[in-house]
Amino acid sequence: MFSKPTNACVKRRCLVETSKRFYWYEHKYSYFFYNKTNTVRDVTVNKKPGDGYNTCHLERWCDGAFLSHYNKEPLFWGRTIIRHKRFAECELWENGEKENFLSLGLPKHLEDEVCDMFQTTLEEKGRPADLAERIKMAYQGELEIDDSSPPLPPLLENDFHSLAAKLRYFARASGSNAATMILDCGSQGIRDKMNYIYKQYPDVAECDFDVLSFVSALQACGGPAVPYLFGRTEEVTFQKIIPDPETQSADQIRALFPLDTFTDKQIVALCGLNNLRANGVIQASYFQPENAPESLMKDPEFKDACEKFATSEDFLNIQLADAVLKMTELGVPERNWCADYGAIYANEQDFHLNIKTNRLSGTYTEKDY
Repeated sequence: MFSKPTNACVKRRCLVETSKRFYWYEHKYSYFFYNKTNTVRDVTVNKKPGDGYNTCHLERWCDGAFLSHYNKEPLFWGRTIIRHKRFAECELWENGEKENFLSLGLPKHLEDEVCDMFQTTLEEKGRPADLAERIKMAYQGELEIDDSSPPLPPLLENDFHSLAAKLRYFARASGSNAATMILDCGSQGIRDKMNYIYKQYPDVAECDFDVLSFVSALQACGGPAVPYLFGRTEEVTFQKIIPDPETQSADQIRALFPLDTFTDKQIVALCGLNNLRANGVIQASYFQPENAPESLMKDPEFKDACEKFATSEDFLNIQLADAVLKMTELGVPERNWCADYGAIYANEQDFHLNIKTNRLSGTYTEKDY
Protein backbone atom coordinates (compact mmCIF):
# COMPACT_ATOMS: atom_id res chain seq x y z
CA MET A 1 0.00 0.00 0.00
CA PHE A 2 1.09 3.52 -0.74
CA SER A 3 1.71 5.87 2.11
CA LYS A 4 -0.28 9.04 2.46
CA PRO A 5 1.62 12.02 1.03
CA THR A 6 3.05 14.40 3.54
CA ASN A 7 1.93 17.94 3.98
CA ALA A 8 5.08 19.18 2.22
CA CYS A 9 4.25 17.18 -0.90
CA VAL A 10 0.72 18.53 -0.93
CA LYS A 11 2.00 22.08 -0.68
CA ARG A 12 4.33 21.56 -3.60
CA ARG A 13 1.43 20.36 -5.73
CA CYS A 14 -0.89 23.22 -4.76
CA LEU A 15 -0.92 26.85 -5.75
CA VAL A 16 1.26 29.27 -3.90
CA GLU A 17 -0.43 30.72 -0.87
CA THR A 18 -0.91 34.44 -1.24
CA SER A 19 -0.61 36.83 1.67
CA LYS A 20 -3.56 38.83 2.89
CA ARG A 21 -4.30 41.83 0.72
CA PHE A 22 -6.22 44.80 2.00
CA TYR A 23 -6.90 46.51 -1.33
CA TRP A 24 -8.57 45.18 -4.45
CA TYR A 25 -5.88 46.51 -6.85
CA GLU A 26 -3.19 44.56 -4.97
CA HIS A 27 -4.97 41.36 -5.95
CA LYS A 28 -6.19 42.47 -9.36
CA TYR A 29 -2.79 43.52 -10.70
CA SER A 30 -0.76 40.66 -9.27
CA TYR A 31 0.40 37.72 -11.36
CA PHE A 32 -2.02 35.43 -9.47
CA PHE A 33 -5.06 37.13 -11.00
CA TYR A 34 -5.96 34.79 -13.85
CA ASN A 35 -9.07 32.96 -15.04
CA LYS A 36 -9.60 30.38 -17.76
CA THR A 37 -11.08 32.67 -20.39
CA ASN A 38 -9.05 35.81 -19.67
CA THR A 39 -12.15 37.93 -20.13
CA VAL A 40 -11.85 39.89 -16.90
CA ARG A 41 -8.19 40.84 -17.12
CA ASP A 42 -7.62 44.44 -18.13
CA VAL A 43 -5.56 45.50 -21.13
CA THR A 44 -1.95 46.11 -20.15
CA VAL A 45 -0.94 49.73 -19.82
CA ASN A 46 1.94 49.38 -22.29
CA LYS A 47 -0.20 47.92 -25.06
CA LYS A 48 0.22 49.81 -28.34
CA PRO A 49 -3.04 51.62 -29.29
CA GLY A 50 -4.68 50.17 -32.36
CA ASP A 51 -7.00 51.68 -34.93
CA GLY A 52 -10.24 51.43 -32.93
CA TYR A 53 -10.95 47.75 -33.49
CA ASN A 54 -7.29 46.71 -33.52
CA THR A 55 -7.55 45.06 -36.92
CA CYS A 56 -4.62 46.42 -38.91
CA HIS A 57 -1.77 46.61 -36.36
CA LEU A 58 -0.22 49.44 -38.36
CA GLU A 59 3.25 50.77 -37.58
CA ARG A 60 2.77 54.42 -38.46
CA TRP A 61 2.95 57.67 -36.55
CA CYS A 62 -0.75 58.33 -37.19
CA ASP A 63 -1.96 55.14 -35.50
CA GLY A 64 -4.68 55.81 -33.01
CA ALA A 65 -8.36 55.52 -32.29
CA PHE A 66 -9.86 58.35 -34.36
CA LEU A 67 -7.12 60.02 -36.40
CA SER A 68 -8.99 59.69 -39.63
CA HIS A 69 -7.91 62.22 -42.24
CA TYR A 70 -4.19 61.66 -41.68
CA ASN A 71 -4.30 58.26 -43.33
CA LYS A 72 -6.15 57.51 -46.53
CA GLU A 73 -4.92 54.07 -47.57
CA PRO A 74 -7.83 51.96 -48.90
CA LEU A 75 -6.78 48.94 -46.85
CA PHE A 76 -6.91 51.02 -43.67
CA TRP A 77 -10.33 52.50 -44.35
CA GLY A 78 -11.82 49.26 -45.64
CA ARG A 79 -10.93 47.31 -42.50
CA THR A 80 -11.86 49.76 -39.74
CA ILE A 81 -15.05 51.04 -38.22
CA ILE A 82 -13.87 54.62 -38.71
CA ARG A 83 -14.69 54.59 -42.43
CA HIS A 84 -18.11 56.18 -41.89
CA LYS A 85 -16.40 59.08 -40.11
CA ARG A 86 -14.43 59.71 -43.29
CA PHE A 87 -17.69 60.10 -45.24
CA ALA A 88 -18.90 62.69 -42.73
CA GLU A 89 -15.68 64.63 -43.12
CA CYS A 90 -16.01 64.58 -46.92
CA GLU A 91 -19.58 65.92 -46.72
CA LEU A 92 -18.55 68.72 -44.38
CA TRP A 93 -15.60 69.58 -46.61
CA GLU A 94 -17.87 69.81 -49.66
CA ASN A 95 -20.62 71.79 -47.88
CA GLY A 96 -18.63 74.87 -46.99
CA GLU A 97 -15.67 73.88 -44.81
CA LYS A 98 -13.27 74.10 -47.75
CA GLU A 99 -14.35 77.68 -48.48
CA ASN A 100 -14.05 78.57 -44.80
CA PHE A 101 -10.53 77.17 -44.72
CA LEU A 102 -9.42 78.96 -47.90
CA SER A 103 -10.77 82.24 -46.55
CA LEU A 104 -8.21 82.19 -43.72
CA GLY A 105 -5.52 83.45 -46.09
CA LEU A 106 -2.85 80.91 -45.16
CA PRO A 107 0.26 80.39 -47.31
CA LYS A 108 -0.19 78.49 -50.55
CA HIS A 109 1.86 75.44 -49.51
CA LEU A 110 -0.20 75.04 -46.32
CA GLU A 111 -3.46 75.28 -48.25
CA ASP A 112 -2.31 72.64 -50.72
CA GLU A 113 -1.17 70.32 -47.92
CA VAL A 114 -4.51 70.49 -46.10
CA CYS A 115 -6.59 70.25 -49.28
CA ASP A 116 -4.76 67.07 -50.23
CA MET A 117 -6.08 65.46 -47.05
CA PHE A 118 -9.72 65.72 -48.19
CA GLN A 119 -11.66 64.78 -51.29
CA THR A 120 -15.23 64.37 -52.49
CA THR A 121 -17.63 61.79 -51.10
CA LEU A 122 -17.87 60.13 -54.50
CA GLU A 123 -14.11 59.61 -54.61
CA GLU A 124 -14.16 58.22 -51.08
CA LYS A 125 -16.91 55.70 -51.96
CA GLY A 126 -14.90 54.59 -54.98
CA ARG A 127 -11.89 53.59 -52.91
CA PRO A 128 -12.84 49.89 -52.51
CA ALA A 129 -13.42 49.57 -56.27
CA ASP A 130 -10.13 51.34 -56.95
CA LEU A 131 -8.34 48.97 -54.59
CA ALA A 132 -9.89 45.95 -56.32
CA GLU A 133 -8.79 47.27 -59.70
CA ARG A 134 -5.23 47.85 -58.47
CA ILE A 135 -5.08 44.32 -57.04
CA LYS A 136 -6.24 42.96 -60.38
CA MET A 137 -3.60 44.97 -62.25
CA ALA A 138 -0.95 43.79 -59.81
CA TYR A 139 -1.79 40.16 -60.51
CA GLN A 140 -1.62 40.85 -64.25
CA GLY A 141 1.73 42.64 -63.93
CA GLU A 142 0.32 45.95 -65.19
CA LEU A 143 0.56 47.98 -61.97
CA GLU A 144 2.84 51.00 -62.09
CA ILE A 145 5.90 50.90 -59.85
CA ASP A 146 5.53 53.22 -56.87
CA ASP A 147 8.81 55.09 -56.60
CA SER A 148 7.51 57.78 -54.26
CA SER A 149 9.24 56.27 -51.23
CA PRO A 150 12.99 56.88 -50.92
CA PRO A 151 15.29 54.03 -51.95
CA LEU A 152 17.03 51.85 -49.41
CA PRO A 153 20.63 52.65 -48.44
CA PRO A 154 23.36 50.60 -50.14
CA LEU A 155 24.50 49.18 -46.79
CA LEU A 156 22.79 47.47 -43.92
CA GLU A 157 22.67 49.44 -40.71
CA ASN A 158 25.34 47.44 -38.90
CA ASP A 159 27.66 47.68 -41.93
CA PHE A 160 27.15 51.44 -42.05
CA HIS A 161 28.12 51.87 -38.39
CA SER A 162 31.08 49.56 -38.95
CA LEU A 163 32.28 51.68 -41.89
CA ALA A 164 31.92 54.90 -39.89
CA ALA A 165 33.88 53.37 -37.00
CA LYS A 166 36.70 52.33 -39.37
CA LEU A 167 36.91 55.85 -40.77
CA ARG A 168 37.02 57.36 -37.27
CA TYR A 169 39.77 54.92 -36.30
CA PHE A 170 41.74 55.84 -39.43
CA ALA A 171 41.39 59.53 -38.50
CA ARG A 172 42.81 58.85 -35.03
CA ALA A 173 45.59 56.53 -36.24
CA SER A 174 47.88 59.44 -37.12
CA GLY A 175 48.02 63.09 -36.13
CA SER A 176 47.68 64.31 -39.70
CA ASN A 177 45.03 61.86 -40.91
CA ALA A 178 42.03 63.84 -39.63
CA ALA A 179 43.29 67.10 -41.15
CA THR A 180 43.99 65.38 -44.47
CA MET A 181 40.54 63.71 -44.55
CA ILE A 182 38.87 67.12 -44.04
CA LEU A 183 41.06 69.63 -45.84
CA ASP A 184 42.04 67.36 -48.75
CA CYS A 185 38.77 65.41 -48.95
CA GLY A 186 38.16 64.04 -52.44
CA SER A 187 41.80 64.15 -53.54
CA GLN A 188 43.36 61.07 -55.04
CA GLY A 189 46.05 60.90 -52.36
CA ILE A 190 43.68 60.44 -49.42
CA ARG A 191 41.54 58.06 -51.48
CA ASP A 192 44.58 55.86 -52.07
CA LYS A 193 45.32 55.80 -48.34
CA MET A 194 41.76 54.68 -47.52
CA ASN A 195 41.47 52.34 -50.48
CA TYR A 196 41.70 49.27 -48.25
CA ILE A 197 38.54 50.45 -46.46
CA TYR A 198 36.78 51.41 -49.68
CA LYS A 199 37.34 47.93 -51.17
CA GLN A 200 35.38 46.38 -48.31
CA TYR A 201 32.24 48.31 -49.33
CA PRO A 202 32.00 48.26 -53.15
CA ASP A 203 28.32 49.28 -53.11
CA VAL A 204 29.11 52.72 -51.66
CA ALA A 205 29.50 55.46 -54.26
CA GLU A 206 32.78 57.37 -54.32
CA CYS A 207 31.12 60.67 -53.42
CA ASP A 208 29.21 59.05 -50.55
CA PHE A 209 32.48 57.63 -49.30
CA ASP A 210 34.17 61.05 -49.42
CA VAL A 211 31.37 62.77 -47.49
CA LEU A 212 31.19 60.00 -44.89
CA SER A 213 34.95 60.16 -44.35
CA PHE A 214 34.65 63.96 -43.97
CA VAL A 215 31.97 63.84 -41.25
CA SER A 216 33.66 60.89 -39.50
CA ALA A 217 36.99 62.73 -39.33
CA LEU A 218 35.17 65.83 -38.09
CA GLN A 219 33.73 63.85 -35.19
CA ALA A 220 37.09 62.17 -34.47
CA CYS A 221 38.96 65.47 -34.08
CA GLY A 222 36.59 66.97 -31.51
CA GLY A 223 33.89 68.35 -33.81
CA PRO A 224 30.15 67.67 -33.82
CA ALA A 225 28.39 64.53 -35.05
CA VAL A 226 26.69 65.53 -38.32
CA PRO A 227 23.68 63.52 -39.64
CA TYR A 228 24.42 61.54 -42.77
CA LEU A 229 22.31 60.18 -45.62
CA PHE A 230 23.29 58.10 -48.64
CA GLY A 231 22.23 59.06 -52.16
CA ARG A 232 25.11 60.80 -53.95
CA THR A 233 25.61 59.18 -57.35
CA GLU A 234 28.80 59.15 -59.37
CA GLU A 235 27.89 62.30 -61.30
CA VAL A 236 27.40 64.27 -58.04
CA THR A 237 30.53 65.91 -56.57
CA PHE A 238 31.15 66.95 -52.98
CA GLN A 239 31.19 70.76 -52.98
CA LYS A 240 33.69 71.24 -50.18
CA ILE A 241 34.08 74.91 -49.18
CA ILE A 242 36.69 75.66 -46.50
CA PRO A 243 37.79 79.31 -46.63
CA ASP A 244 41.29 80.35 -45.62
CA PRO A 245 41.11 83.59 -43.57
CA GLU A 246 44.91 83.85 -43.55
CA THR A 247 45.04 84.64 -47.28
CA GLN A 248 41.47 85.77 -48.09
CA SER A 249 39.55 88.88 -47.10
CA ALA A 250 36.03 88.88 -45.68
CA ASP A 251 34.49 89.72 -49.07
CA GLN A 252 36.45 86.95 -50.78
CA ILE A 253 35.32 84.47 -48.12
CA ARG A 254 31.65 85.39 -48.57
CA ALA A 255 31.99 85.11 -52.36
CA LEU A 256 32.95 81.43 -52.01
CA PHE A 257 29.49 80.46 -50.75
CA PRO A 258 26.15 80.40 -52.59
CA LEU A 259 24.03 83.50 -52.04
CA ASP A 260 21.65 83.41 -49.04
CA THR A 261 22.65 79.86 -48.11
CA PHE A 262 25.12 80.17 -45.22
CA THR A 263 24.96 82.64 -42.35
CA ASP A 264 28.00 84.62 -41.22
CA LYS A 265 28.30 82.48 -38.08
CA GLN A 266 28.34 79.29 -40.15
CA ILE A 267 30.97 80.74 -42.50
CA VAL A 268 33.22 81.67 -39.56
CA ALA A 269 32.71 78.20 -38.06
CA LEU A 270 33.95 76.66 -41.31
CA CYS A 271 36.98 78.94 -41.12
CA GLY A 272 37.80 77.27 -37.81
CA LEU A 273 38.62 74.05 -39.68
CA ASN A 274 41.95 75.64 -40.63
CA ASN A 275 43.06 75.05 -37.04
CA LEU A 276 43.53 71.40 -38.05
CA ARG A 277 46.67 72.33 -39.99
CA ALA A 278 48.52 73.32 -36.80
CA ASN A 279 46.86 71.48 -33.92
CA GLY A 280 44.92 68.62 -35.53
CA VAL A 281 41.79 69.35 -33.46
CA ILE A 282 38.90 71.81 -33.53
CA GLN A 283 39.20 74.27 -30.64
CA ALA A 284 37.40 77.43 -29.60
CA SER A 285 40.76 79.04 -28.76
CA TYR A 286 41.30 79.55 -32.51
CA PHE A 287 38.78 82.42 -32.38
CA GLN A 288 40.28 84.27 -29.44
CA PRO A 289 41.32 87.87 -30.27
CA GLU A 290 45.02 87.11 -29.99
CA ASN A 291 44.76 84.01 -32.22
CA ALA A 292 42.02 84.83 -34.75
CA PRO A 293 43.10 85.80 -38.29
CA GLU A 294 43.10 89.49 -39.09
CA SER A 295 40.53 89.22 -41.88
CA LEU A 296 37.97 87.82 -39.43
CA MET A 297 38.55 90.53 -36.84
CA LYS A 298 38.24 93.41 -39.34
CA ASP A 299 34.71 92.49 -40.41
CA PRO A 300 32.08 93.41 -37.74
CA GLU A 301 29.85 90.36 -38.33
CA PHE A 302 32.78 87.95 -38.41
CA LYS A 303 34.29 89.56 -35.31
CA ASP A 304 31.03 89.14 -33.39
CA ALA A 305 30.91 85.46 -34.34
CA CYS A 306 34.55 84.98 -33.28
CA GLU A 307 33.87 86.50 -29.86
CA LYS A 308 30.90 84.17 -29.30
CA PHE A 309 32.85 81.09 -30.46
CA ALA A 310 35.79 81.96 -28.20
CA THR A 311 33.56 81.88 -25.12
CA SER A 312 31.36 78.89 -25.99
CA GLU A 313 32.61 75.75 -27.67
CA ASP A 314 29.08 74.31 -27.67
CA PHE A 315 27.86 77.25 -29.75
CA LEU A 316 30.76 76.64 -32.14
CA ASN A 317 29.80 72.98 -32.56
CA ILE A 318 26.15 73.88 -33.20
CA GLN A 319 27.02 76.35 -35.95
CA LEU A 320 29.65 74.04 -37.42
CA ALA A 321 27.21 71.11 -37.53
CA ASP A 322 24.62 73.21 -39.39
CA ALA A 323 27.23 74.49 -41.83
CA VAL A 324 28.69 71.06 -42.59
CA LEU A 325 25.21 69.58 -43.04
CA LYS A 326 24.37 72.26 -45.63
CA MET A 327 27.71 71.83 -47.33
CA THR A 328 27.42 68.04 -47.64
CA GLU A 329 23.93 68.35 -49.16
CA LEU A 330 24.80 70.97 -51.80
CA GLY A 331 24.15 69.82 -55.34
CA VAL A 332 22.39 66.57 -54.40
CA PRO A 333 18.89 66.21 -55.96
CA GLU A 334 16.09 65.64 -53.48
CA ARG A 335 14.99 62.46 -55.24
CA ASN A 336 18.42 60.90 -54.68
CA TRP A 337 18.28 60.75 -50.90
CA CYS A 338 18.05 57.27 -49.46
CA ALA A 339 15.78 56.45 -46.55
CA ASP A 340 17.00 56.99 -43.01
CA TYR A 341 17.71 53.87 -40.98
CA GLY A 342 15.42 55.06 -38.22
CA ALA A 343 12.56 55.51 -40.69
CA ILE A 344 13.04 52.08 -42.28
CA TYR A 345 12.60 50.08 -39.09
CA ALA A 346 10.34 51.75 -36.56
CA ASN A 347 10.86 48.97 -34.04
CA GLU A 348 14.48 47.97 -34.41
CA GLN A 349 14.38 45.31 -31.68
CA ASP A 350 11.55 43.42 -33.36
CA PHE A 351 13.33 43.73 -36.69
CA HIS A 352 16.56 42.21 -35.43
CA LEU A 353 14.57 39.52 -33.59
CA ASN A 354 12.86 38.55 -36.84
CA ILE A 355 16.18 38.44 -38.70
CA LYS A 356 17.69 36.25 -35.98
CA THR A 357 14.70 33.90 -36.10
CA ASN A 358 14.91 33.63 -39.89
CA ARG A 359 18.61 32.90 -39.74
CA LEU A 360 18.07 30.11 -37.24
CA SER A 361 15.28 28.64 -39.33
CA GLY A 362 17.30 28.87 -42.55
CA THR A 363 14.85 31.19 -44.33
CA TYR A 364 16.98 34.35 -44.13
CA THR A 365 17.55 36.27 -47.36
CA GLU A 366 18.79 39.74 -48.20
CA LYS A 367 15.18 40.80 -48.82
CA ASP A 368 14.52 40.50 -45.09
CA TYR A 369 16.47 43.70 -44.67
